Amino acid sequence: MKRHTIIGAKLLKGREETFSAARAIALTHHERWDGSGYPGGLKGDNIPLLGRICAVADVFDALTSERPYKTAWTPQQAFNFIKDQRGKQFDPYIADAFISCKNTIMGIYMMYRNGQYGDMQYDYLNMDDNPQGWLSWNNSLSIGIKHIDMQHKYLITIINKLYDAVESGNEANIVIPIINQLFEYGNIHFKSEEQVMRDYNYPAIESHRILHEDFINKVKSYRQLITEFPLVAIRDLLIFLREWFSRHTEKEDSKIAKYVSMASEEVQAEIGAQRKAG
Repeated sequence: MKRHTIIGAKLLKGREETFSAARAIALTHHERWDGSGYPGGLKGDNIPLLGRICAVADVFDALTSERPYKTAWTPQQAFNFIKDQRGKQFDPYIADAFISCKNTIMGIYMMYRNGQYGDMQYDYLNMDDNPQGWLSWNNSLSIGIKHIDMQHKYLITIINKLYDAVESGNEANIVIPIINQLFEYGNIHFKSEEQVMRDYNYPAIESHRILHEDFINKVKSYRQLITEFPLVAIRDLLIFLREWFSRHTEKEDSKIAKYVSMASEEVQAEIGAQRKAG
């Protein structure tokens, strides 16, 4: 099994920079900082930087993912493991950098994860440093579905990043990557939210789905406008994002939360009745 590193490196032939990077990752992402890894038993700085970075990311993903031979660890357990292995399995500086970015990592984790909805049986990180800035998070925005709330916080972070870039005069360098993030967010978050609605047979799913489509189409129109009228369009985009977030979360998503809460109570009552009868 350990030969997958060597086989992967051999498959990634090519002189281009991307192939060189991929080859280094494939070959060295199982090397360990203390020299006890494979396939070369490299130690410390002798392990290529890309291999050291991907070693941390690979382990976090593996630990928090379900496998046929194990259940998924909680993110907090995975962060604790990486902290414990700094200077042993992992480059200590990279382990520290990874842990320092835990809220960003959790935002990405919550966007891509699959699992139960509603009152999920996972030990989530406590987001003490909720996103604050031009657009801030407060508990009134919570809809009570943990992974949806986490995704909403991630959107706030994206919006504030764009605002900060505009205020610092750096919008030209960041606006297109931010728009790409908005598309990625929309595609993932809306699918996740719509799955919740399907799971609970939410009656207004179709009208809610149309609102999601309108968001994507609006962002597309701003992307076009920005190429023609960048200064005005970027500020208009910011206002649209803030208003859409507040209106959509407080008015539309709160309806889902109430419906899911009632449905969950009915399910729990039914389970309780079945246990009594049993």
